[in-house]
Amino acid sequence: MIPNSLDDWDYRLVENLVKDGLFETDKFDLKEDIPHKSDRGGDERLEKSTCAFANTEGGYLLFGIKDDRSLSYKDRIVGIDSNRDFPREFGDKINNIEPHLYYTFRNPAISIPDTSNVIHVIKIDQSPERPHWTSKREFYFRTNKGNEPMSYQQVKDSFLGEEQRRQKLRLLFIELLANREQCPAMITDDEKVREQYSLVTLDSSVLQSLLVDTYPMIIKNTELVRLLITIRERIRLMNNETRIFYSRVSLPMSNQPQIVKEHNEFIKRQAQELIPMLDTALNILTEKYGLINPFES
Repeated sequence: MIPNSLDDWDYRLVENLVKDGLFETDKFDLKEDIPHKSDRGGDERLEKSTCAFANTEGGYLLFGIKDDRSLSYKDRIVGIDSNRDFPREFGDKINNIEPHLYYTFRNPAISIPDTSNVIHVIKIDQSPERPHWTSKREFYFRTNKGNEPMSYQQVKDSFLGEEQRRQKLRLLFIELLANREQCPAMITDDEKVREQYSLVTLDSSVLQSLLVDTYPMIIKNTELVRLLITIRERIRLMNNETRIFYSRVSLPMSNQPQIVKEHNEFIKRQAQELIPMLDTALNILTEKYGLINPFES
């Protein structure tokens, strides 16, 4: 009954959920509103729910629903004033969660028939940067019973998982750096463009594997994701051209110098376009993810 996508949430689904009197589960949590600034307990409960979803398998926060089963389902669906800047209010309330986590709003919010109020649905994905803790430095996970404190072993395992994910990012950085260092060696001097050619090739197989492994960590950085996909495809293109070239240049042909020249010019163009892409990707990993070149003193 609980959708997998924000777009699948609509008023009829929310109405049925409330009408059926479902209790909050490991997949969703009902909130009447953002806690008032004087309601410190409400702030803590919101942080717990948000962290718990991010530390477990993700889930949804629904705002505009009274958690009072003594009321009729229609009276429970009160909504939020559509004129409020609700995304900003929510962001301010969870600003002290560390590390900062990623969430998305259903946009537009769900309209409530015959009123100007709306229901806000927020999706909290399982976080690649878990575990997250609240402003009180507490870790929570989500079960059918609600938010529960994480045990020492759960916290330990989460940090070990985080370190493994960070190690994948470091390997990605080194792989990009290695390809960056190889690029200039692929470019043949102009005066020898008909006679010599480089035997250097770049590797895309490791990059492909690391791109899959690190995708959950970099998914929010669309520029980096696009760059890495483009870099991978550019390397594949260069390697395919090189394989074809090797099969041709080994044949006894009268126009061998021309074949060598065309190959060198192609590789030079590709390498010159690839170098700034690699530099940009390395800079993003350095600035946004705190990675450091291990070969620099």
